[in-house]
Amino acid sequence: MGVASFSDIVQPQFQLNTYQTLDPMLRHIDRMPHLDQSTNTQEAIKYARTVMLTSQNGDRATAPNSVIVITDGVPQIPHDPREAQRLAVREADLLRQEGITVIAIGVGPQITQTVLSSLANQPPSRYTFQVNDFQQLQGILGQVASAACPSSLRLSKC
Repeated sequence: MGVASFSDIVQPQFQLNTYQTLDPMLRHIDRMPHLDQSTNTQEAIKYARTVMLTSQNGDRATAPNSVIVITDGVPQIPHDPREAQRLAVREADLLRQEGITVIAIGVGPQITQTVLSSLANQPPSRYTFQVNDFQQLQGILGQVASAACPSSLRLSKC
């Protein structure tokens, strides 16, 4: 698993090949700061597609890929909201064209189901989630894991 946080800019946290075991990865995630600035969703998705999901950063051709976008706000960069949304959807479309599953998780009241659905694979009932705060993410882990890696693949390749 790889993680990048985003606000005005994308801040890589670790790549797919950084951790070989779960505990150090979870400790890293626990220490990540919450970025409280604008929401550059399109650059975050583009970074996942063009940097994280490359063989030099640990992508394996034999493993299915999923990108999970967790956001607490609507796309804001560039500063025209419609253009920001269009660019974010375009980046998500590019992922899907490459066969990558896109899951969108909204945190808090600022992000709408409409925005999440425009980013995620279809149907929204399987690939979008909404929680009130970051602590509630723990409660949807099983559902997100099922969306990211179908049960038919879970034991063999995910």
